[in-house]
Amino acid sequence: ETDRTDPVADSTKMVSEETLSQMCIQFQNTDIHTGQSESIAEMQHQYTHLRSQQKLLLYKGSVFGAQTEILIDPGATSSFCDSQFAQMLGVKQEPVEFSVGLVGGHQLQCKSRLKDASIKIGTFKDVITLNILNMKPFTVILGQDWLERRNPEINWITKAMTLIRTH
Repeated sequence: ETDRTDPVADSTKMVSEETLSQMCIQFQNTDIHTGQSESIAEMQHQYTHLRSQQKLLLYKGSVFGAQTEILIDPGATSSFCDSQFAQMLGVKQEPVEFSVGLVGGHQLQCKSRLKDASIKIGTFKDVITLNILNMKPFTVILGQDWLERRNPEINWITKAMTLIRTH
């Protein structure tokens, strides 16, 4: 069975590798003591600009039924959920401890994850583990772990993504 996501209806957009690298560099300016980014306003400005230029591969979706936008990021090795969004969901978080490498060699600490998170993109439903990080302005990022497991077909001209059910 195949689900086709309509690029207009599902707000599908493309992100360039260079743009993602620039945004990742912004995360490097996070103060490890307060967790606050020195350039959060700049990140939000860039995010707004990229959205207006239709440069992000974003889909309308949900996690545990809570509506959100989901970024598909082939440059991320794992999948992630923003810490504030995870807290708002009110579901049990599993403790973990590992570092996430960013562009430029900086590291963020991941201390928990949402195991068996129920996600939905269009009519496509899945269950995935989401590692929790402080990563505003994005709430959910599906990375290489999800992309390799689901292997969606992405038409980079029309920005349409086709997901094929494997179970």
